[in-house]
Amino acid sequence: MKIKDFIMEEWLMRNRGVVRHNLGESGVADYRLSELIDMCGIDPRELLDIKLEDESTYGSPLLRGEIARTYEGIPPEKILVTTGTSEGLFILFNLLLEPGDEVIVQFPEFQSLYELPLSLGCDVKFLRLNADNDYIFDDADLKALITDKTRLIIINNPHNPSGSLLPDDTVAEIIDIAKRRGIPLIFDEHYRFLPIDPNTRIKSACEIDDYAICTGSIVKCFGLMGLRMGWLVANENLLERCRSFKDYTTHTLSPISDYLSRRALMSRETILGRNLAFIRENHRLLCEFVERQSRRLSFVPPKAGVVSFVHYRAELSSDELASRLIEAENVFVLPGSSFELEGCFRLGYGIPTEQFKDALKRMSRFFEALGS
Repeated sequence: MKIKDFIMEEWLMRNRGVVRHNLGESGVADYRLSELIDMCGIDPRELLDIKLEDESTYGSPLLRGEIARTYEGIPPEKILVTTGTSEGLFILFNLLLEPGDEVIVQFPEFQSLYELPLSLGCDVKFLRLNADNDYIFDDADLKALITDKTRLIIINNPHNPSGSLLPDDTVAEIIDIAKRRGIPLIFDEHYRFLPIDPNTRIKSACEIDDYAICTGSIVKCFGLMGLRMGWLVANENLLERCRSFKDYTTHTLSPISDYLSRRALMSRETILGRNLAFIRENHRLLCEFVERQSRRLSFVPPKAGVVSFVHYRAELSSDELASRLIEAENVFVLPGSSFELEGCFRLGYGIPTEQFKDALKRMSRFFEALGS
C-alpha cells in the first residue's frame, strides 16, 4: 500500500499554535479538560477510579448506548466505536474494496476519502461539486458515473470544505440508487450535530434507510479533538467484520476517552448549545464579511458545520495568498491547494466570536490592500 502525503497536514502542523488567528482548522475550538468537567458536572475524583484496562473492541456498552441515543431507531448493537472516523473509514475501505474496483466520491473533498481508495488500487470517479449548484449534486450526475465495476459510493454530508447539506429527499434517492444496484454506500457525517438553522435537525442517512453505512464523531462538533472518539453505524454482519479488522489497528479506545466521551454525549445539549450559539453568530459575521468584500470574495453560505469554501479574485496562488495573509496579519486560512484546487481557500469559523471578529478585521485589511 502506497499513499500520498496528506496535503493539508503540513499547513496545519506548521501553523497550529503559532499563528494568532487559526482559521485553517475544521472543528470547534477545543476545550480544556477542566471546562469539559465543568460542563458535564463530573466530580474529578471519578477520573481517578477509571481502570486503565482494555475495553471491548466494540467500545464499552455504556458508550455505545449513548451514541445510539443521538440517532432515532438505531440500536447500540449496530455501533462500533473507533479512534476517530479516520480509523472507521480505513477499515471499511480495506474490507469493501479490491484493486480495480471503481469508487465514486465527491470533489472537492477531504483527501482521505479518495486517496485511501486510490492507494488500494481502485479507480476513483469524482462527483464534481461547484458553487454554481451550491455544492449539491443531482442524482442524474451520480447515475452517470455508475458502471458494473462500481463497488462503493462515498458521500460526505454535511460537506467539508463547503458546509453544504443534502436535503433528506436527495439522501433517500441516493440510497435508493445504490440499494437497487447492490452498491455499498458510506455517508461520512462528521458535522451532523451542527446545523446553522436552529429549526433544522440533521438526519443521519441511516435513519432514512438502514442500508446506509454511516460514520460519526464528537471530536469536531464538540471541541474535543483530543478524545479521538468516532464510530461506525452498519449492519451487524459488517460491523463484526470491522471489529475483527480493528484488532490489527487500535484494538480499543482508551478507557479515559471512552468515559469522557460518554459523559460529553450525556451533556450534549449543554455542549452543543454553547457551541452553536457562537458558531451561528460567527456564521452571520462571516456572511457580512464576504458581502462587504464582494468585489474580491464570494462563497456559498454554509448550511452546517464550521467550515466554508471562499473563492477570491486575485492573481496569486492559494499557497501564496495563505502565506502572505499569515505574514501580514497573523491569520491562517487553508489554501485551496490542500483540496487540489486554486482560486479559493477553506475558512473555519469555529473559534470564539471575539477572536473571530478580530480575524475578520485583519482579513478585511489584507484584501483591501490587495486591491480589486
